[in-house]
Amino acid sequence: MRKPFVRWVLASVLLASTAHAEDAPAEKPWRVDAPIGPTRSIAFDTDEGTWLHLDVHPDGARIVFSLLGDLYLLPIGGGDALRITSGPAYDVQPRFSPDGEQIAFASDRSGIENLWVCALDGSGARALSQEKELTVSAPAWSPDGEYVAGRKRI
Repeated sequence: MRKPFVRWVLASVLLASTAHAEDAPAEKPWRVDAPIGPTRSIAFDTDEGTWLHLDVHPDGARIVFSLLGDLYLLPIGGGDALRITSGPAYDVQPRFSPDGEQIAFASDRSGIENLWVCALDGSGARALSQEKELTVSAPAWSPDGEYVAGRKRI
């Protein structure tokens, strides 16, 4: 008795999949920052993390770090962290500019990991690299702050 039921379920799944493919409207281009289904927000407090990337501000008074794909500023002596980037994109490896006015970081917000830069409050984020096939990560500022170098994975 069980075998016919299993065959029917498999046939139904195959027929439904075929019908869906024929009747489906043209797909929109995928965007990493757009939800692809139901979402919900969660809130949590923590005083520890793992796999953190961090950098110390040139004035020595604060740090920038990444946690779960967002960037945060934190006084070096501790306290409340201020989230400066958020959303579905995975922002990591933050590095302060030598003058302390900008943060370079790696992010997949363009669909693949590239180098980005933003102000200390996270505003004005713009891509520095435009790679479409290979990831670019590990930002490093030149001492004069004029250039950001990164590692392109081949």
